[in-house]
Amino acid sequence: MAKVHCVMQAKGGTGKSLVAALLAQFLARGGAEPLCIDVDPVNATLSGYRGLAVQTLPWHASNFFDARAFDAMLQRIAQTSRNVVVDSSASACLPLLHYLAGPRARDRLARICHRWVVHTLVAGGPAFLDTLNGFAQLAARWPEATRFVLWLNPYWGALSHQGQEWKHCPPTRSTGAAYKPCCACRR
Repeated sequence: MAKVHCVMQAKGGTGKSLVAALLAQFLARGGAEPLCIDVDPVNATLSGYRGLAVQTLPWHASNFFDARAFDAMLQRIAQTSRNVVVDSSASACLPLLHYLAGPRARDRLARICHRWVVHTLVAGGPAFLDTLNGFAQLAARWPEATRFVLWLNPYWGALSHQGQEWKHCPPTRSTGAAYKPCCACRR
C-alpha cells in the first residue's frame, strides 16, 4: 500500500516545501522515486528541485478555484502504486483541506487504498500559536485514522506559550489525533 505524504500548513514561511523536498529525497533514496505534486499556485518551490520529477497542479486561475484540478490530482494518486508527496502552500492549504474534507472528495478518498500521512509544521516564536492552531484545525478535519507528523521548527523561537511546552498547550491536547513529533531544524 502506497502512502500519500501531504505537507500542509496555512501559515506561510514555515518550511513546507523544504519538508516536502526532504521527504521526496528520502523516499527516492530508498529506491522508489515518489510521485511529487506541487499545489502552490504562486511559487511552486518544490518544482524548482531539479532532481525531482515534480508535477504542478494548476488549480487556481483568474482568482477562481477549480475543483476539477483537485479531482485530477486524486485520479493521479489513485492510479499510482508509488508513494506520493504533495506540497501545498499557505494559499493552497485551506482550499485543498476543504476539498479533501468535503463531499466531492469523500467517495474518491474511500476508494483510494493508499494510507494518508499529513505532515504539518509548528514554528516557534511569533508564529507558534498560529501554527499550533493550524495543526489542530487540520486534525479536526481529517478522518480519525489519519496519521500526523509534526515538524517542530524552533528556528524563530521557543516552541512554547506562556511557559507551556508545545505538547502541553490546549491545541495539541485537544486534537485527539495520532501524531509523531520530529525536529526539522535546530538553531
